[in-house]
Amino acid sequence: MMIRRLGLDKPALYGHSDGGIIALLLELRHPGTLGAMAISGTNLSPEGLIPSFIEEYTQINQETPDPLVTLMLTEPHIDPEELEKIHIPVLVTAGENDLVLREETERIAAHLPDARMVIVPDADHGSYLADSPLMGEMLLDFLAEKWTQ
Repeated sequence: MMIRRLGLDKPALYGHSDGGIIALLLELRHPGTLGAMAISGTNLSPEGLIPSFIEEYTQINQETPDPLVTLMLTEPHIDPEELEKIHIPVLVTAGENDLVLREETERIAAHLPDARMVIVPDADHGSYLADSPLMGEMLLDFLAEKWTQ
């Protein structure tokens, strides 16, 4: 694993969307690898996305098949109860108007033993990331708090 190869000891990892899924899977499959995690716009299953988005991309993918779209429409399948095995601080964020259902974000945060959830007002799936200092500020505050305790 690259983290070990680089000699990193419990680094913090931030992942947005699929990156958040990867972060969760990393800590589930290799417990104790990370020291803290932040995820945004992350879903545990395709059902965690807004139905209109799934419908639109299902139709697009039927007309012009794309393996990445197929992957998005069929994965992941993370059992929320598995998240209870993650015992590191996790910042869970999503936009108020995200592609990920609010219930999904709440489910993720509820099953992580040491989670803080932030729903960003008036934001969509990526608007609080692109051309905005907001996510960076939230990450710095979260990491400063977790590493000074």
